[in-house]
Amino acid sequence: MMAGIAGDEERKTKVSVVNVVVKMKLPGRADLIKLTGVVSNARYSPKTFPAAVVKDYEHNGEKVSFLVFQSGAVVCTGGKDPERAKKAAKAFAKALMEKGVVERGEVEPSVENIVAMFNLGTRVDLERASQTLENVMYEPEMFPGMLVRVGKKAVLVFHSGKGIVAGAKSVEEAEAIAKDVGEMVRRAVVVEQPHQG
Repeated sequence: MMAGIAGDEERKTKVSVVNVVVKMKLPGRADLIKLTGVVSNARYSPKTFPAAVVKDYEHNGEKVSFLVFQSGAVVCTGGKDPERAKKAAKAFAKALMEKGVVERGEVEPSVENIVAMFNLGTRVDLERASQTLENVMYEPEMFPGMLVRVGKKAVLVFHSGKGIVAGAKSVEEAEAIAKDVGEMVRRAVVVEQPHQG
């Protein structure tokens, strides 16, 4: 049964952030051997990977993980809130400075990527949608989702109506992309309302 477009236009696309990636540059080179001795949950195996990995670092309720490179480049992943992830990264950098892993100085964490999940609230005929929409790739033999390009951002949409936005720099941008893609898909081809129960 085809869903009515008028009702779909008012339906909100629910978005939830599943990963925030933050990058920063420490004030100098990092002593990764020292880091593994003074930071819990830190591992460094230079023969297999060029960065120290710090898992499950928690700051004010935000649990994140870090890749720390000898150059001082740091990548923070796993956050659910951009501002809290940046604060966790800053607190981590301060702890490294206090423990003598890196020289003291200023750091400016920046959000590089936000990955968010969304739900259109309806099932989607991906075959028909892929034939109707532009900037779309759908090869069900290779992958069960439809890839929608929105500028440099990538959006995956699945038959269930659930999807993933990657590449946004803010939660607001992720929400806007999910809403736009949701509206495009709904206009292109809405198959049926989700099953209740």
